[in-house]
Amino acid sequence: LLLLFYSLYKYLQKPNKVDSILIFFSLSFIFEAEIAMGIILIPAALLSMFLYKRTVNFFRKDFLLYSVLGFLIPLSPHILFELRSSFLQTKSVIGFLQNPTQSHPASFQGLLIERSRFFWEYYLSLFPYQNPTLATLFGLFCLVGIIYFVKKNLQLNYARLSLLFLGLIVVFSLINSNNFFWANYLEGLPYIFLIILSAGFDFNLKSKFLLMRNTSYALLIFLILIAVFQLLYQQKTEINPNEISLREQNIVVDKIYSKEGESDFCVRVYTPPIIPHTYNYLFTYQSYARKTNPPREDFVGNKCWFIIERETCNFLPIEKKEKIECEKRVPNWKSAHLGPDAKLLERETINNRLSLELWEKKISSF
Repeated sequence: LLLLFYSLYKYLQKPNKVDSILIFFSLSFIFEAEIAMGIILIPAALLSMFLYKRTVNFFRKDFLLYSVLGFLIPLSPHILFELRSSFLQTKSVIGFLQNPTQSHPASFQGLLIERSRFFWEYYLSLFPYQNPTLATLFGLFCLVGIIYFVKKNLQLNYARLSLLFLGLIVVFSLINSNNFFWANYLEGLPYIFLIILSAGFDFNLKSKFLLMRNTSYALLIFLILIAVFQLLYQQKTEINPNEISLREQNIVVDKIYSKEGESDFCVRVYTPPIIPHTYNYLFTYQSYARKTNPPREDFVGNKCWFIIERETCNFLPIEKKEKIECEKRVPNWKSAHLGPDAKLLERETINNRLSLELWEKKISSF
C-alpha cells in the first residue's frame, strides 16, 4: 500500500512507465494478499486517477503493456494454479456472484453505520489511547490545511487525490450488503489516513499565519509526549484483557499440549475471521517440533478441545438485530459441533475474549 501511494505521488509529478508498472504491481499484490480489499481498492484507485485526468496514459499503447505486465507479475503463481486446477477458484467466484449467499443481509442504513464504525476505529488507531476528542481536533486541523492552502502545488493535489481515493473506498465498500464484511478487509486504511493527515499538517506548518505554525508545533510536541507516556505506561501494565494476540494464542496451544502430551487429540477453533490460520500454523509448528501428529478435527476418545475467540459485538443502539445475531454466533457454532448430550469436562478462561474448553460427546448406544 505504501508502494502504491509512493508510485501515485511520482506519477502525479510526471507520468512515466516505471511508476505505471509500480502502481499496477502494488494493486495486484494487494488483491492477491486480500481479495476483498483488492476488489474495493482497484476501482477506487483507477476512478480517482480518472477523475484527476491521470488515467489516459494507462491506455496508450506504450503504457498499456507495462501496466498489464505490472498487474500480472504478482498474480502469475495464482494464474498457474488456476490453469492446473481447471480454474477451480474462478468457477467458485463466478458461482458466488451468480448466486450470492445472503448470510448477513443488512439495510443501507445498517451498512452505512457498520462501515462508518470500521473507518472510525481505524482512524482512531493512529492516536494515543485512541482518544476520539484528540483524533477529531487533529483531523479538523489538518483538513483546514488541505482546504485553505492557497498554493496549487503537487502536495496539495496529492492530498486531495488521497481524499478522493478514501471517499471512493467508502463508496465501493457499500456495494455488497448481503454478506459478512470483516474489518480486516480494510487493514490498510490507517496508511491512507496518515498520508492525508501528514499533508494537511505540513501545509499548516508552512502557513503564512504565525498562529497556525505555532499551533502546529505545539500540537506535534503534545502528540509526541502523549505517545511516549502511553508507551511507558503500557510497559508497566498488564496486557489488555480484551486483546487476543499471538501471545494469548500461544498460551492456549501450549496448555493443550501440556495436558495431552504426545497423545492424539481433537481441536476445533472458532475465530471471528472464520479461518483459524494462526492456530493452524501454531499446531503445525508444535507437531513438527514435538514429532507428533497434528491435531484432528474428529473427536478422539469422544473428546475434543474447543478454542473459542468471542466477538466483541459492539453495536450502536439502532443495530439491535445485528447485535443479537452476533451474540448468537458462538452458541450456534457450538451447537452445530456438539450433540445434545455433550458434557463440558474442563473450561479455562485466558482473558475476557479467549477461552479453552474440553468437551465429551456421548455416543448413542443401540
